[in-house]
Amino acid sequence: MDDQKYPRRKNSLRKPGWDYRNGGCYFITFCTYKRICYFELGNKEVHQIIEKIVARLPFFRGSWNIEVVDWVLMPNHIHLLVYLDAGYDHESVSQPNNAHLSIGAIIGTLKRRISKEIKPHLPAGIENIWQRGYYDRIVRNETEFNAIQAYIQQNPARWMEDRNNIDGLVERMEYHR
Repeated sequence: MDDQKYPRRKNSLRKPGWDYRNGGCYFITFCTYKRICYFELGNKEVHQIIEKIVARLPFFRGSWNIEVVDWVLMPNHIHLLVYLDAGYDHESVSQPNNAHLSIGAIIGTLKRRISKEIKPHLPAGIENIWQRGYYDRIVRNETEFNAIQAYIQQNPARWMEDRNNIDGLVERMEYHR
């Protein structure tokens, strides 16, 4: 792989020392490739497919209890507020692929499932649906939890002001001579 083509981040976005296999409450955002608006509001089929997949999110049976506390589908990204209860001691699990029980693996699986099911409903020739990686925040207390939940719920109303909403941007522009 050409390292010049794919530069490495200088600083990790992960919290140092935190084991992302731990249970806890997480605020997660993942975006479409180049922030393209694949999930425009008029595409009801895509919205219904994604809603069903998120409703089935507890696809990791046995070891995890995954509760989707709140979420929102925006035209070019998804926000999730999830509570994970790791119901096992992963130090005692003798699986070579034990890393699959992590936040990263859950998001990776979610992205793959959504991609597979919505691709037939998107324009032909789309190679990548998702931007590489995701953003996460470990929710540290109730105040943070409430602020994040309000942010998720208010996100659709703020879409007109989003820098990636070209139509909203054009509507707000003023022409001066």
